[in-house]
Amino acid sequence: MVGASIDNADHQLLAEEAEIKSAVLVNNGTTEAPVLPLTDAAKVIAVLGADQEFSLVSSSVPKSCVPNTGRGPCTFHFATDPPLGDRGSARVNGDPATTIGPFAGIQMVAGSSRTVTSGNSAAAAGSADTIVVVVGYTPGDEGEEYAINAGGDRATLNLPTGQNELVASVLDLNKPTIIVVESGSIVNLPWLSHSNKKQATIWAGYGGHRAGVALGKLIFATDGTNFSGKVPLAWPTQAELDKAPFRSEGFATEMGYFFGYREYDRRKAAGQTPAMVFPFGHGLSYSTFKYSNLVVPCGGEQAEKEAVVDITVDIENTSAKDGEEVAMLFVKPPAKPATITGERPVKELKSFAKIAVKANMKATAHLPLRIRDLRRWEGNEGGKWVTDSGEYQILVGKNADDAETSPTVGKLTIKGD
Repeated sequence: MVGASIDNADHQLLAEEAEIKSAVLVNNGTTEAPVLPLTDAAKVIAVLGADQEFSLVSSSVPKSCVPNTGRGPCTFHFATDPPLGDRGSARVNGDPATTIGPFAGIQMVAGSSRTVTSGNSAAAAGSADTIVVVVGYTPGDEGEEYAINAGGDRATLNLPTGQNELVASVLDLNKPTIIVVESGSIVNLPWLSHSNKKQATIWAGYGGHRAGVALGKLIFATDGTNFSGKVPLAWPTQAELDKAPFRSEGFATEMGYFFGYREYDRRKAAGQTPAMVFPFGHGLSYSTFKYSNLVVPCGGEQAEKEAVVDITVDIENTSAKDGEEVAMLFVKPPAKPATITGERPVKELKSFAKIAVKANMKATAHLPLRIRDLRRWEGNEGGKWVTDSGEYQILVGKNADDAETSPTVGKLTIKGD
């Protein structure tokens, strides 16, 4: 029903859970001195973020922004406003009475023993001993084509003007700093090279209705809350991306099959060294995990092309904190027959599974692999799907790079066409 509200308690809690489980901790201080989770030493916390104007072509903007017109310019306050996304065809307009942004959420979770303030500059940090900086994009920066004059997709990984400078000025204070990135995709992270290593970065995406509460629970590890999200794409440097840009002179370029991690694997196989910030599937946790005992059934038998193979791996939580881990299964095809006319990827993600593992305990993750998913397209528009016979290599790990070096490697022989 058009105009009907879906804002109820169950939906709010589901939005909070979704953000907790999907936010990605991309870096966390040093091994010897992690920044997160925050301890009792964090008594005064400043939540900072730019105040950025934006406007949209369509009228799908926050209803509280410009009364009567529904159009911009509007101002997005990164420290306080809930990150609801691009305001495209989803028409997401949160109820101000129930939406919770970063400042309010952190303040709620911090409790009465801590002081939480907000502002839009490093000067607003005042006497804070810990700082949270929220950066990212407004609905006018990235989104759907009809809503943004620039055409929807952004042409760079750079954050809007002034945001990197804000982060740098905060890090210059030499205090523990948590940088929260609200964006629909990856961004450049120049602050990783800053001399202040007391920094953690969270890629939060657009966390939605209760993003602030989810953020608060994650940074304080409230009631055992832990990070388990993984980056769903490869994260190259801007220089690497510019070698094959996804936009050129304002027009989207064609995306071929070799895109993302498949493309960077292809470059490695050609003898290049792609400059990556993080691999596909990267994501840290307050827990640490060790993989072992990969079991690929079928033994010496050949798997039929309609089979589903239940591959398992043991995951041990080697820390004192309960956590969830996402195991990723990649498959490398057999040696390329001379009859194949096109290129094949070096490896492809074919299964993954999230599993909860108690502290200092071990659990078994099941990674079902459908043999049909190993088919490839042979020929042009008049071609067909083909399953190659031969020995496939099974790689299981925490991310695309870890799978290549992990000892959890197996083999599966397939009877193809």
